[in-house]
Amino acid sequence: MLEMNESVVGHLGGSLRCLDCVFVDWETKVSGSAVALEGRKEMGSCSFFRRHSWRRRTEIVGFNLFTTFSYKYDLNGWYTCSDTTFSDEGSSPGGIAECAVYRAPLCYPGICETPPWVDSTVDIFVKQFPATFEDPAIATNVWFVQGGPGYSSSSLESSMTYLNYLLEGKVNIFTMDHRGTGRSTRLDCVSAQATTTGSPFSSEVDLSEVSACAQDLKYKFGDLSSFSMTTAATDIATFIPKYTNGKSTIVYGISYGTALVERLMHLKNPTVTGYVLDGVHTTTAASEDKFPYVSTADRDVGEVGDAFLELCIDDDECSRYFKAENLSTSLRHLIEKFDKEPNSTCAQLVSTQGAQTGSTPSSSLRGALGWMLLDSTWRAFISPVVYRLTHCTEGDRLVLTQLLPSFKSFAEARTQDTAYMSTLLSNLIIFSEMWETPAPSLRLLKKRLTHATMYAGYYTELYKMNKLYCAFSKEKSPTCDGLELDNNGSSTIIYERDRYWNKTSVIPRHASVLLLSSKLDAQTPHKYAKALFEGLVGSNKELVTFEYATHGTVMTTPFGESGEMCGMNLLASYVKSGGNLDRLDKSCLDKMPALNLTISIDDRTAYLGTQDVYDGKTTRAGTSLSS
Repeated sequence: MLEMNESVVGHLGGSLRCLDCVFVDWETKVSGSAVALEGRKEMGSCSFFRRHSWRRRTEIVGFNLFTTFSYKYDLNGWYTCSDTTFSDEGSSPGGIAECAVYRAPLCYPGICETPPWVDSTVDIFVKQFPATFEDPAIATNVWFVQGGPGYSSSSLESSMTYLNYLLEGKVNIFTMDHRGTGRSTRLDCVSAQATTTGSPFSSEVDLSEVSACAQDLKYKFGDLSSFSMTTAATDIATFIPKYTNGKSTIVYGISYGTALVERLMHLKNPTVTGYVLDGVHTTTAASEDKFPYVSTADRDVGEVGDAFLELCIDDDECSRYFKAENLSTSLRHLIEKFDKEPNSTCAQLVSTQGAQTGSTPSSSLRGALGWMLLDSTWRAFISPVVYRLTHCTEGDRLVLTQLLPSFKSFAEARTQDTAYMSTLLSNLIIFSEMWETPAPSLRLLKKRLTHATMYAGYYTELYKMNKLYCAFSKEKSPTCDGLELDNNGSSTIIYERDRYWNKTSVIPRHASVLLLSSKLDAQTPHKYAKALFEGLVGSNKELVTFEYATHGTVMTTPFGESGEMCGMNLLASYVKSGGNLDRLDKSCLDKMPALNLTISIDDRTAYLGTQDVYDGKTTRAGTSLSS
């Protein structure tokens, strides 16, 4: 499963302020709980953002003039811009960022051909944090590649700022919005108006809108390979030698971004010396059972969910309440009970307050638990929820009436970043590159769903997405033919898989590969990182595995009192060493805390209204707190 925030589960948020030479108020929101990185009073912190800005400007003026005028028709920038695109305060307090728009060809040679009636170029939005304590003309470059697919780079900005701080402003940090999303040329059927919030399926494309949208896209762009993964990777591969300093470059990708980084590896850019893949959602020459298809996500989430349930045995509090039968068995019995008695009191409670995509009480339950699994704070509530639903006393129902609406508010919350998301691009890439072909039967998809103890239930169920795949692709297969969809018009919203799809990846001789993964990442399960690591051709590679982190290790691996992120420290060390894996500082791995399923006092009060999470009666029944 790809990026889901998405919400991106586990945002890194906060702001950097420069007040009287104090570096303050860095706060990381790790999977719903705030972990403060203490304000550091350091001499020169203020100058890091202000006093040295003049030096940065004068040092890079030659570099900027070269890029602006040498390719003046291709690059509009660099312009001073805010470090963060979206802010709770409405604007960013100064900063060092610079922004530009790169004019790229709609079609690169060998990928597609531009029809004579369409615009032959697209805009690509790019952002950089130039080095401030090093000459940008000679500094190492780091690229952040966003996941999704369909998300813009805006939610990466806090991570970029954090890395900039760890590396003391001595590197150039870049990112871009993938073509098709964000501030780049957007993939959208404007004439058909299929992705407006007032259309039948809101910003999603309804089955009834597919034909018109497909014709609109063909008229505007022609071959949709112009928005493929390979094309997006080529944007990065082209930009690096054309508009950066030609020095050593490290490319970091998260979630779907790892697929772009792996695709970039095939393009063999000579200045890219390191590839970092965090939350792996790609593979190399994989067999069907090891390929990370989105259409198998229910099964994948269920497998990680089962592994999490087994950990209850090693937790003192959790195991105390599941002695007669373990947590996993208790949940399966609860699901069976809901299926037999769907109108029972607690089944109906979950049906109304659980995941709304669920068609039955048991699927609503499994959908809600699967969403809790994605978050390091909420997953601690899984065992109390199962316990209380099993007993279903009046006191249990009052507590659950307090808890479930609060969780629902959390799960359905949307950040400002979603304004830049393109669901159309997301579906295009998923259906073209990450969906089983021919389309799996609806019976198989429902079987995977019902066999999983939990799934990510705040998204469209996969068997429903399968219908959209058939409408987008107009595939001739038993499953799609059996749907008898309206296929008026010949246009599709899909592109052919190219020569790099599932091709053996060879690590370039001058480069290394670092994979970051976690065994409890339900969005991009660890098994895919293992498969990629084993399949990569070359010895200059390393897989770092966390035991209990959720998705995106640079943001979900806090340790120590200050709440530093071990994953981010690993990335910083990798950059400092120039991609030399022998010099990678992994000391933080020994400092990672054990799994803690104890719910904090504040969260017990806020979400349960009692300190006894299993048997206590709430003192705040009827009150629903937002997350």
